[in-house]
Amino acid sequence: MKKLNNFIILIFITLNIIGIFYNGYIFISQSETQFMRCILRIFYSILSLITLLVFSKINLKFYFKYAGIIYLGILFLIILPLLPYIGIEKLGARRWIRLPYITIQPAEFAKLSLVIFLSTILGKYFFLNRNEKPDIFVNFLLNKINLKPEVIPFIGFLVYGIIIIIQKDLGMLIFLGLLTISILLVRRNTLSFVFISLIILSILATLFLLYSPHRRARIIAFLNPEKYKKTIGYQLWHSLTGIGTGGLWGKGPGNSDEIYYMSETENDFIFTIIAEEIGFVGITFLLMLYLLTIISGLYISYKLSFLPYKFLSIGITNIFGLQAIINLMVVTGLLPTKGLPLPIISYGGTSLILNGMLFGILLKLGKEIK
Repeated sequence: MKKLNNFIILIFITLNIIGIFYNGYIFISQSETQFMRCILRIFYSILSLITLLVFSKINLKFYFKYAGIIYLGILFLIILPLLPYIGIEKLGARRWIRLPYITIQPAEFAKLSLVIFLSTILGKYFFLNRNEKPDIFVNFLLNKINLKPEVIPFIGFLVYGIIIIIQKDLGMLIFLGLLTISILLVRRNTLSFVFISLIILSILATLFLLYSPHRRARIIAFLNPEKYKKTIGYQLWHSLTGIGTGGLWGKGPGNSDEIYYMSETENDFIFTIIAEEIGFVGITFLLMLYLLTIISGLYISYKLSFLPYKFLSIGITNIFGLQAIINLMVVTGLLPTKGLPLPIISYGGTSLILNGMLFGILLKLGKEIK
């Protein structure tokens, strides 16, 4: 397993190097005054690598023993952006906290805390480890009100979901819903709960769309990007144009045209710029890196015999894999436009730190394989 762990670290570093190069190139292309953001990107990458190393050393029992406390702690953090003088508003939504020099989006960490929480409950950690006592919150759910383990995922998702609805973040709501469903699918006796989860998620997403003209416009643009290429479909049309003109070998580094027309190219649409410059051959290599990471995570999960570890490994792999798949489907016009970064490559300190955590825990899980 040491070779596999080293391979995972190599992928993490490689994706970071690609991200540093393209973020820096995009910032400098936009304005010479963006140089500070290039430095910040390097700082975030170094910090994410340090995070990976730290989390690869943490005893796995810690996550399960304090799963409820971790869940409630992240709940507190995702409420903070809604408070006056603490949260900041961007494009009509309040999802960020401003710190000196940087902003963070606490809801990113909800992905990991939800996976830890569900892995503890569905993996029956405290049933398999009778000497371990659950924290106050988990004990309350399991023993005080005697909820079935299969019911608790709904509570975990809905509590986070309510706050995220208030923050007007449809993408995060759908992501956490799909994440919950993907973990429920691992349990054979939870298919009915999966069906109920899909219904709840569909209802919440529909309500979002009904009361949001901006999101309805994205659906319209998705259905016919060419018709609306100068208005609501502008971003998607230029993304498809950039990917299409990349051809087999690409236009070469530094020769992107769409970089001057699109917004959010350092975040949600960075894949467009990469595809335009390195073409089909280059992005095939990039996609292989993501695919190999997902396969490595699933292999670790397959090899783990302890049920809670298996759930945790699958959950972490799903966070990484779902985010990559959704981002790629958005930029290629297979899903409506939604802000979701490409893991590790896109700009964003919170997302990079989260991925450092994910890879670190995955490495620790790999060490548990006998």
